[in-house]
Amino acid sequence: GLFVYQVSPHDESPTWLAQCTTPVVPLSAEAAQEGFGRSDLRTAYFDCTSSWLYPNGAESPGWYALYRDTARSDDAFIRARLAESTPSYEQREARALPPFAIYEQVSPPALPRFTPDAPIRIGHLTFLGYTGADPLPVEPGRTVEIETWWRVDSLPERPLSIMLHLAGPGSTPVVVGDGLGVPIESWQIGDVIVQRHALPLPADAPPGEYTPATGVYWLDTMERWKVGGTQAGDQLTLPSLVVTAARN
Repeated sequence: GLFVYQVSPHDESPTWLAQCTTPVVPLSAEAAQEGFGRSDLRTAYFDCTSSWLYPNGAESPGWYALYRDTARSDDAFIRARLAESTPSYEQREARALPPFAIYEQVSPPALPRFTPDAPIRIGHLTFLGYTGADPLPVEPGRTVEIETWWRVDSLPERPLSIMLHLAGPGSTPVVVGDGLGVPIESWQIGDVIVQRHALPLPADAPPGEYTPATGVYWLDTMERWKVGGTQAGDQLTLPSLVVTAARN
């Protein structure tokens, strides 16, 4: 066999395999079935450099498969996600398969740092909260990272994107960090998606308060989804951050 993974005992058997597609998908369907000895695993795909997928919110155990160099990178986003799981197998050299690593997730992730008083429904998704955008001052030229957390409540049939816009003094949009690293073909109801938004501030960004706003829109028409709850409209405003004056 290509690899054989010995399943550790759990109250519940793993039900899914989520594979990071960057730079390559580690396991073919045949290799996964042979290695895990299972043909009933749900398989999902995502770009772990821009998003993270928790199938069914990780309410049931499952496995992640990543290209070995990706799993061992210094990327803080990837390292934080993998810190919640357990390394299970590592192939260090290219053989029939590229070097890859397998991690086991046995419990749901910790909640995002900031959560709304009540989940906010936006179209097919529910906004669960966010991390990042600390109130500490940020210098021009730095990159601000914000992670938005979403739960899949129903399945869309058209391509979409998750927006994160940063507006500066005077409400002028300064930086756009839209994206979605989990293709809708991999979605199932109950999944939790963490979207990473990188916001590089211009070197000449004027000092003042900058307001992040998130939401969702269709890629084909650019039409934004309506926000439910108390924040009516087509975007959610997050707490502001402060940009200091540039150093001379």
